[in-house]
Amino acid sequence: MKFRCIPIYPDLSAYYGTLDAFLITPTGIILKRWENVQTNAGVVSLAYIISDAPAPGLYTVKCIVMGYEAIKQFEVYE
Repeated sequence: MKFRCIPIYPDLSAYYGTLDAFLITPTGIILKRWENVQTNAGVVSLAYIISDAPAPGLYTVKCIVMGYEAIKQFEVYE
């Protein structure tokens, strides 16, 4: 699984700093935690290899920047 966090300011300029990202299972367990990841040109690209037989359900990717959270969910069904 690969994903990107693109933090921006309200004026749509890029945020240059650090962020925290989390991959959360359907049961609410944090599967992977990336802390204080430095942005590269305002973008953070992350990857995680999920097992061959993951638990089905809605997984969550959460990015936290300057106290603000962004959450995106995706479904694993097979």
